[in-house]
Amino acid sequence: MERGQRAPRPVLRIVVTFLHDLRMIEPFDRAMTLAAQAFVSILPLLITWAVLIDSRTHSFGRDLAETFHLPASVGTVLQQSLPADSEASATFGVISLLIVLISATSLSRALGRMYAKAWHVPPSGWGDGWRWLVVIVAICAAVVTTQYLNKAAEDVSDVGAFFLIFLVNTTLYTWIPWLLLMRRISVVRLLPSAVLMGIGSVVLKYAGQLYLPHALKIGAEHFGALGVAFALIGWLFVLGFALIVTTVLGAVLVRDEGVQDLVLAVRRRVGRLFGSA
Repeated sequence: MERGQRAPRPVLRIVVTFLHDLRMIEPFDRAMTLAAQAFVSILPLLITWAVLIDSRTHSFGRDLAETFHLPASVGTVLQQSLPADSEASATFGVISLLIVLISATSLSRALGRMYAKAWHVPPSGWGDGWRWLVVIVAICAAVVTTQYLNKAAEDVSDVGAFFLIFLVNTTLYTWIPWLLLMRRISVVRLLPSAVLMGIGSVVLKYAGQLYLPHALKIGAEHFGALGVAFALIGWLFVLGFALIVTTVLGAVLVRDEGVQDLVLAVRRRVGRLFGSA
């Protein structure tokens, strides 16, 4: 075989395939779609969730300002932008909650299309729409659970917070594509992407602690509530882009023949070790 016809080295082959698949999935457009859908879906549901489980009157804007230690002027803008529980409870009745929940499935559909494109399978149809509702509820539950666990773990150590964030996000991003793709991709094959996103979630958590306070402060001071929305959507875009990149990279690694051969070789060696023992 001539030199120019030789197969690329494994790492180069994986990089080329990854870049090709990433380009085909149109990551910037798809990440912005996920960010916009998350902004109009998850935020109203989290507000409603808090109303249902906590009848005390408090301001989401004030909580956000206290979390990131923002100045009082910025906190005022956030309190005016994000309603208190008493205001939200008056707005979100049972019918409104159902409407918001159903409209929020647009995020699940966007996620389903992204996962289908990354794994080269047809997207699921409308006949399995219940999966979209379950995914939205699971995302909200994961966000709330992570916040509570993170606060509890920070009283112990940063390592505990790191582990909990990693564990919750790895579980979530293994289960969501498994459900949205109607179990056509096994959990084992989905796990590498989920582990990468779990690691990315930890990195993004600490990056967000540096970026969000500055972005919210600048946005609120210059553009008011609109600036707050821009800052939040910008951060959701980063999260969506990270999810797309880790999903595509994990799918490429699982499909690569060289990686499959390596996994099989490790399995055989481990089997021989345990067999001889």
